[in-house]
Amino acid sequence: MIPTFKKPYVTAAIAILACASGCRFIQPPAGTPIDKDVPLGSVIDRVNQTQEENAEASKFVIYEHEFEVNVPLTHLEEDGVDNKFEYQPQERIRGFRLGPLGQTHVMQIANYIVPRQQNQINYQPPWNIVVERSTSSKRWDSRHRYPVHFNPELDEARRQTVVAVLTGLGVNNADQLVVVAPAFAEGLEAPVAAGTYQRSR
Repeated sequence: MIPTFKKPYVTAAIAILACASGCRFIQPPAGTPIDKDVPLGSVIDRVNQTQEENAEASKFVIYEHEFEVNVPLTHLEEDGVDNKFEYQPQERIRGFRLGPLGQTHVMQIANYIVPRQQNQINYQPPWNIVVERSTSSKRWDSRHRYPVHFNPELDEARRQTVVAVLTGLGVNNADQLVVVAPAFAEGLEAPVAAGTYQRSR
């Protein structure tokens, strides 16, 4: 014989089973009501405009991967090391030179600035030219020597390289325009970057 339950017990049992099984109670559609005094689309237009301005500023960022790989020529002895980053610009051939993509990027920046400076002598671009701060140097006085450290000497050498290239391309006051700073846009996690690359193909 099947036992019978009163309606309150049946309702409570169904609710407990639904929660235990992972089901969720779906709320009816709701949200913040639109202010009738604001034109439709004005809020999202402001968001889009901000994103566009940030994207334009990001065009003036020369990223770390646009330079040659920071690979040391020789390893220093653990004792008697004066420079913990082993940075020797007169002997080093890697780390601060622009790669092919970096050269193209700097030329595009110069192509934007030079015509405007020809028309307006004191023209200054609305954004600084940013050399992304390096984050992949080894410290030879550390225990494991992982390439995860900042390197101010390398950053300054990269900045001077960009200044020299822009000056050679005709940009006035390039030394005042180029700064070292973190990139505006955050990087992607490796799985996300790999998936994005596959979808783009």
